[in-house]
Amino acid sequence: SDAAETQAKFNQVFGDMADDMNEWVEAYGSAQGRARTDLQEMTATMMSIVKAMDLTGDEGAELSKTITQLSVDMGAFHNVADVEAFNALRSAITGEYEPMKRFGVVINEAKVEQELLNMGIEGGTKAASDAEKAQARLNLIMQATTDVQGAAAREVDGLANQTKALTADIKECAEELGAELMPMAQSLIAVPRGLIGRRSELDSGPTTASLTAALLAGDAAQ
Repeated sequence: SDAAETQAKFNQVFGDMADDMNEWVEAYGSAQGRARTDLQEMTATMMSIVKAMDLTGDEGAELSKTITQLSVDMGAFHNVADVEAFNALRSAITGEYEPMKRFGVVINEAKVEQELLNMGIEGGTKAASDAEKAQARLNLIMQATTDVQGAAAREVDGLANQTKALTADIKECAEELGAELMPMAQSLIAVPRGLIGRRSELDSGPTTASLTAALLAGDAAQ
């Protein structure tokens, strides 16, 4: 169910780009030993955020892939769960910089102002669009994480990465099994729901409360 919901969210967020993004997720997940649904969740969540910041289309998709890849690299480099790194990066892209300090990255508004000027945007954060500010923050993040980038590929055979890969394999096996059992589970759920629905339609019939009251009245009469 979780895997199906993640896929539905992914398809909705990426729209016409969903097939291409799915191909990228499959290839990257296979190379790095990460579960498809974990990568889908990160990319779709980031795409949702940047779309709200008017960064759409190919630019939004590329930023989402970049953040997802960097999340995996930071997870490998700092030996933390990928999602922990992703949450810090997500915060930074939207202007909350404190979580990134844990990973040795210091960003502040002064640096963002300077980066916007470097990008040729006059007036700083007051004049810049949300999309431009997101790009400036990403630029600063990439500049500050040069040692981290590519860590997952470099450490692909390491114990920590192999443990993550095993966890991903187990998760994907469980999701595949769940997908096979889903039709049966839906059929089983439909039976009691149908019975409950029929019972609710019998409004004209005696309720449990009225039957109980009648029985108590009969006992009292005796």
